[in-house]
Amino acid sequence: MAIDMRKESASGRKQWYGVGISYAKIHANAISSYMTELAHGSTGERIALMEEVDFHITKLSERLDTLREILAIERKA
Repeated sequence: MAIDMRKESASGRKQWYGVGISYAKIHANAISSYMTELAHGSTGERIALMEEVDFHITKLSERLDTLREILAIERKA
């Protein structure tokens, strides 16, 4: 679900920015936890953990793109 941040009010963008930061932290913490676990698992466990890491990296990237979009709009305002 892509939100057109250009159509959001300044307060709406501020709320989305806060949400984006919160979710980015969740994904970053998950990546950190899974990376720590990678050193201790069997091959099958490591593959499953890397799939989880890949998922969270993708989601973190999406959140960061949204935050960059909001910042670009705010700089122009």
